[in-house]
Amino acid sequence: MPHSRGLSAQNPAYLESLQARHAGLEAKIEREQSWPSTSSFYIRELKKMKLALKEEIETLRGAGSA
Repeated sequence: MPHSRGLSAQNPAYLESLQARHAGLEAKIEREQSWPSTSSFYIRELKKMKLALKEEIETLRGAGSA
């Protein structure tokens, strides 16, 4: 999820929203993994989304310290 809108660490509300979405995905992954009927494909997709958010958060944090 690249940040194409020119948003950066200068916009703390955006960064906080990304962090909240990341935490929400983490909780969802844990919840879904507790159900034996959840497909491994679905879990993998959730983890990909979580990783994309983490990478965007790290990019924004790096841009804020440059």
